[in-house]
Amino acid sequence: MKATTSPFISIIIPSYNSAHTIGRTLDGIRSQINFHKILEIIIVDSSDDSITKEFFDSIKSPLIKIITSGIRVMPAKQRNIGAEAAKGNLLVFIDSDAIPSEDWLHQIEKVYLDGYKVGGGSYLIDPSQINHKMVVAEYYFELGEFIPAGNLRYKKVVPSCNLFCDRDLFKQVNGFPLIRASEDSLFCLKVNKISHLCFVPEASVIHIFRENQAGALTNLRMLGKFVIIYRKLFYPKIYNNINHLILLYPLIVLFKFFKVYLRALNYGWYHFSMLNYSFSELILCIDSWSAGLWDGIFDKSAIHHELPDFELSRSKEIISSRIG
Repeated sequence: MKATTSPFISIIIPSYNSAHTIGRTLDGIRSQINFHKILEIIIVDSSDDSITKEFFDSIKSPLIKIITSGIRVMPAKQRNIGAEAAKGNLLVFIDSDAIPSEDWLHQIEKVYLDGYKVGGGSYLIDPSQINHKMVVAEYYFELGEFIPAGNLRYKKVVPSCNLFCDRDLFKQVNGFPLIRASEDSLFCLKVNKISHLCFVPEASVIHIFRENQAGALTNLRMLGKFVIIYRKLFYPKIYNNINHLILLYPLIVLFKFFKVYLRALNYGWYHFSMLNYSFSELILCIDSWSAGLWDGIFDKSAIHHELPDFELSRSKEIISSRIG
């Protein structure tokens, strides 16, 4: 059902030591062609460095609300804290290392008014990183499914760093599950039972990737581990059999490798050639991700547990509800 009135938009940004990137995020939000539709920008911060705190202290904007969530709080909890504090009926989530295109919010508002209650947008590489092979490999490995091409379509999952959701629907599914990674996959799988989740290619953001190879590969290993953990939580009958997973392990890794390549080829020669350009780094990505996958197979934390429902968390301290 189409919405009858324009939404009040709350933008929610989790932050951890983000001083070097979040300024560009906020600049991108300020440049939105429908900036006047934004009710508030909620930054939920768990930084432990003085630089980020000093940056937030320097902000002078009546739209920006900064909430402290404790030291090194997982992004899922930060997003839930922001959602609980939000007053808008449309929640829009973006990360502190993402820069929205000028019509990003307009494209989201447009599909929301057409009746789509939940969905996500596409991703681009920062032009300053386009020649960095590790970044290119990370992009196609992690986000190759969300290149800004094609028409609006349904998806099972979209990443949480460019996601929108009707506030009532968000509350209905109790927000993001409190796990370290893959919380967006679990959230999307659950919300898809209630409302179709759409992918909006035109709603694009630039994602700033890690350039440090060791840090990037450590992150990919964690992501690989949680690919198995979230499946154990959501599909326990299939994924809680360790022997079954060991047998499937090489097939899962091969499937992932070929899926990355097929997606790039599907989007055209440019993307296929860019992926080839970073082939050696792609192999490193596959290796780290598959090592994490192996870790996840033997992780018993999800076994015999139901998918957790949880209350939206309250923050312990609000630094300033309005910075003027």
